[in-house]
Amino acid sequence: AVSSSFFANRPVEWSLLQSQGNNFFQQLVKIDQTDRFGNIIQQTRQNDMTQSWLWDYNGTLPVAQVLNAPIAEVAYSSFESEATGNFSSIPFGFRISSDCRTGRYSYELSGGALVKSGLNSSKTYIVSFWSKTGATVSVNKLATVASEINVKDWKYTELQVSGVST
Repeated sequence: AVSSSFFANRPVEWSLLQSQGNNFFQQLVKIDQTDRFGNIIQQTRQNDMTQSWLWDYNGTLPVAQVLNAPIAEVAYSSFESEATGNFSSIPFGFRISSDCRTGRYSYELSGGALVKSGLNSSKTYIVSFWSKTGATVSVNKLATVASEINVKDWKYTELQVSGVST
């Protein structure tokens, strides 16, 4: 069975229920949030972690799936479209096609910082990115390097960041 509630003709919560006999239903999955296209952007399974998705290309393709994080704490961009991927903003004029590691575009850091607000300062987050070898990238003074991999003239970095809300 499926239960739902609506606001302005749009679903605000969905649940997948399983019959346990004697008219008792057990909730298996709760769809916590959908986007303006009706795509699931956050769900929670019974006794399991939260799953979140970011969609792009006018809501037609999922571009990121994140486990164990609510959508409010997730940000991602490939810089391929005008979508911000949950960052505060990404100036489109600083997306460049002449030098990129994956896809068709990269972001020129002179365009300004990429900012994700609304984080929980009691949690630890993973921030990952590709940068040109030798480039100076400042993420946060509290960040610690978890891993780095060099591929040709690019470097992949994963950082652990904690104690921040932005």
